[in-house]
Amino acid sequence: MDVILTLKVNFGDHPGDAVTLVEERRVPLVGSVFENRDRIAREFLKLLMLAARQPRALRRILGQGRERR
Repeated sequence: MDVILTLKVNFGDHPGDAVTLVEERRVPLVGSVFENRDRIAREFLKLLMLAARQPRALRRILGQGRERR
């Protein structure tokens, strides 16, 4: 069984404020987290590196962005 994963982060109300980090990636649901921990950590690191290409997303992840109220 696979899951199709899309991760989109909205930073505001306008469509241009959204950043798509992962789009329609197939993720297999096989085994346990303990059996796949290295692959999970590697994919998470790849996701963070992908977010680093988007300055607004990286600032938000690292908590250095301005906060809206």
